[in-house]
Amino acid sequence: MTKFRWRVASVVAVLALLLGVFGVTIVAKAVTVGNGSVGTFEDDGNMAVDNAANLDWASVASTTAKVVDDNADSGFQGSSKEEDPANWACNTGGANPPKGNVLRAYANSRIDKSSAYLDLAWVRQDGNGDAHVNFEFDQKATDPASCPINRNPGDFMVTYDFPGGSSPANIRAWTWDGTHWNELTLATTDAAAATNSTSITDPLDNNSAVADRQFGELTLNLLAAGLPPNLVGCPGFGTLNVRSRSSGESITSALQDKLPSTAVDLSTCGTIIVHKVDDHVPANNLPGATFGLFDNAAASGAPLQTCVSLADGTCTFDKVNPDDHWVKELSAPAGYSPDPSIRAVTVGFRETKDVTTPFVDPRDTGWIRVVKQLKDPSGTPVAVADPHVLDGAAFTLYSDKNHNGSLDGGETAKLWPAETADAACTIAGAFAGTGHCDIGPVVPGAYRVHERTAPPGTTAGPDVDVSVVKSDAAHPAVFNYVNNVPALDLNLVKSGPALAHVNDTFTYTFDATTNGPRLHDIKLDELAPNRCTTPISAASGDTNKDGFLDQGETWHWTCDHTVTAGDPNPLANTAKVTGTDDFGRQVSASDNHTVVIIHPAIKVEKSGPATAHEGDKVTYTFKVTNTGDAALSDVKLNDNILGPVGTTIANLSAGASQTFTADYTIPPASSQVNNTVKACGDDPLNLEVCNHADHHLDVVHPKITIVKSGPATAHVGDIITYSFKVTNTGDNALTTVEVNDDKLGPIGTVPSLAIGASATLTKTYSVQDLPFFDNTATACGVDALALQVCDHHSHHLVPIHPNIQVEKSGPATAHVGDTVTYTFKVTN
Repeated sequence: MTKFRWRVASVVAVLALLLGVFGVTIVAKAVTVGNGSVGTFEDDGNMAVDNAANLDWASVASTTAKVVDDNADSGFQGSSKEEDPANWACNTGGANPPKGNVLRAYANSRIDKSSAYLDLAWVRQDGNGDAHVNFEFDQKATDPASCPINRNPGDFMVTYDFPGGSSPANIRAWTWDGTHWNELTLATTDAAAATNSTSITDPLDNNSAVADRQFGELTLNLLAAGLPPNLVGCPGFGTLNVRSRSSGESITSALQDKLPSTAVDLSTCGTIIVHKVDDHVPANNLPGATFGLFDNAAASGAPLQTCVSLADGTCTFDKVNPDDHWVKELSAPAGYSPDPSIRAVTVGFRETKDVTTPFVDPRDTGWIRVVKQLKDPSGTPVAVADPHVLDGAAFTLYSDKNHNGSLDGGETAKLWPAETADAACTIAGAFAGTGHCDIGPVVPGAYRVHERTAPPGTTAGPDVDVSVVKSDAAHPAVFNYVNNVPALDLNLVKSGPALAHVNDTFTYTFDATTNGPRLHDIKLDELAPNRCTTPISAASGDTNKDGFLDQGETWHWTCDHTVTAGDPNPLANTAKVTGTDDFGRQVSASDNHTVVIIHPAIKVEKSGPATAHEGDKVTYTFKVTNTGDAALSDVKLNDNILGPVGTTIANLSAGASQTFTADYTIPPASSQVNNTVKACGDDPLNLEVCNHADHHLDVVHPKITIVKSGPATAHVGDIITYSFKVTNTGDNALTTVEVNDDKLGPIGTVPSLAIGASATLTKTYSVQDLPFFDNTATACGVDALALQVCDHHSHHLVPIHPNIQVEKSGPATAHVGDTVTYTFKVTN
């Protein structure tokens, strides 16, 4: 197999030979170098590519390590010496003097299989005067905030001394032996260096302006003959420390300014990445697997390196010497078995080799057997004569992720390896009649078993904790799952109307249900005789047509009954239903129902005056009474003459009464008023019952007549007698009939005067000497309704003065025997 291990010593030997062939002289110790190009890098002080075939800082910006002075501008206290790093003391004086204040530094390594170059640069605050900058490369890291550095034997340093501010640079190389810096040998061709003689811009610092002699750069050939062969290798140098000295005369001169430690990479190491997955479909990245990197095909002995797979399944060996290697899984994560394969991996110079074919760890899996058992409410096991009654029981395995003791969404376990199918089983198919079923393969661990479907007639028990261990289908772990067989349960509800009338026909209904095991051989009987006039109907409600009364079903029967006058009241009866469960246990239930036979009735009573006069306003009273044995609703009264009476009575309980009144004015020319009121109400069965009441009122017409009589004439002084005849000319007896005369005064009182009866009163009067004498008599009587009626009659009397005068004339003389004539003149 071709090896890619880069052997530095060989390369150095070849370069030394070439140098000898071309006559190049190796100069010991420090070299003064000018600008130029080493390894195609332009050291000309302008930081810009002038020749397209070469490199400069602008073209290596992405790979350059930039070291920037810290905010404190750290400096060294006066006695800090280069070779005494343990006793360095730092302060904030690194900015004084400005010529030694290093603002930033750059390091770029260009290493491949045949060459290795180190590009370095510094930028200081002031370009006036000399500059002395140390670039130290350490094998171990130092905290950037630390003043002392973590220096170890073999560490490497390059010093850049720039005397006078314009002379060519002196470049020196050193190694640390644990106590002192030992200077190495360089040739003039091993390095090139330059400073800027004009103002430039820094492409690595946002094109900031850099004044004359504030910038210096160099390139060093790390494979130079005078340098140690381990400057480039694996693991190589990883930390850069930059500082300035106060003088270039000695490496031990006082230190001046210090930049923070910065990571760099001067290594040839390769990287090997392996991947760890499980046998899931699709595969999951598997963390926690430990791998070893070996230098032999058997992967035996102590590994060169180990790594542990991360969450993404990758495991990285990151400082691998270029060569042939072998990778083996040393241990698998808990619950998995390691992949036994050994993978050969050849890694080249600074190569990252991604071994894409993953190591696959098979997952440990296990099986469980769920055995169905039954217990009655007392906890006694129920022997199942035919295990097929347990068929259909279905179980689900789940992880109680939220620890609430029940199966929630997203908690169902899945079958390995695809984990797309639920970890579940049903007592059916191959398990039918066995009373159990198996679940697997699943990942071992703590689970709970949930019964998602219980056998008919049983109640699912509580979820059961199970522990799945590594096992196979032939050797499942056995767990019992207990279902409760509920107490035998049968319920009967017999219903019918609460009320009925004689001769009504109503329907009894019978509803049977169970909350326990399903029942068969269901039979319904009426226990009281003559309660069903018609036969009991066939049962309905067997929704699944299986002949079993199941939970959730209601079996329904009916029969009719016609109420007779001979039925007891209330009419009570009882029905009984019986059934048998799958285990042969018999159960029965009964229910009774009572019908009250009601006799609704209503009575209305109307009262009012028996008599009244025309125009009188009379008041009628209406009393309505519930004389039945059931409440009445919507009770209304209506009079054929008066119309609706009172308000509607919403509810009139049995025996209750309500009274209303209404007024009526007797119309003229009426002799009697006959009217009828009707009261109606509805009983609870909406039967309307009514009653009516009549009333008769006689309209009375009381009347009295008086006739006064007496002489038409009389002599003055005559005593005359007046006669007063009072007659009841109405249709109502009169009482307290009083007769008065406007001239004569009270005449007298007749206590009572029957219809058509008369009474005569008299009174005398002494005739006065008047031209005439007119007077009026009044008769008033009170009828039975206290109405007074009167009549008047007047009389005219003329007083007379009788007087007569006789004048007699005749001859004054006559003869005897003469017949003489006398004349008599009588004058009134």
